[in-house]
Amino acid sequence: MSSGWSSYTHVFSTGEGVIYAITTDGRLLWFHHTGYLTGANTWEGPKQVNSGWAGFKTVFSPGAGIIYAIKNTGELIWCQNDGYKTGVASWQGPTQIAADWGSFTNVFPHMWGTPKPVQLQVH
Repeated sequence: MSSGWSSYTHVFSTGEGVIYAITTDGRLLWFHHTGYLTGANTWEGPKQVNSGWAGFKTVFSPGAGIIYAIKNTGELIWCQNDGYKTGVASWQGPTQIAADWGSFTNVFPHMWGTPKPVQLQVH
């Protein structure tokens, strides 16, 4: 599956080649780009792993199957797919963890495993 991504309302990664896509009717689909380390066009999925994801303003992940979603009314929702590596639907949450996030249009988390910048020291 390397094309057709424009038909989804949200597409985001949770790292390790795992990509989630939300359909217009609110289904959450799991994809695994098995060639993410080499750039090969090899994929697993799609697998439907949840539903009820329609109507979110923003959806993002810091990795490890953790997903945050901001409702149009500003609530920040947390959940985690414990089966994110294999596409198994095994969920914790959803849990509302904050309010008043409605003014945010984009959120960029620091993903686990993301290399940190090297601090150069001048002597």
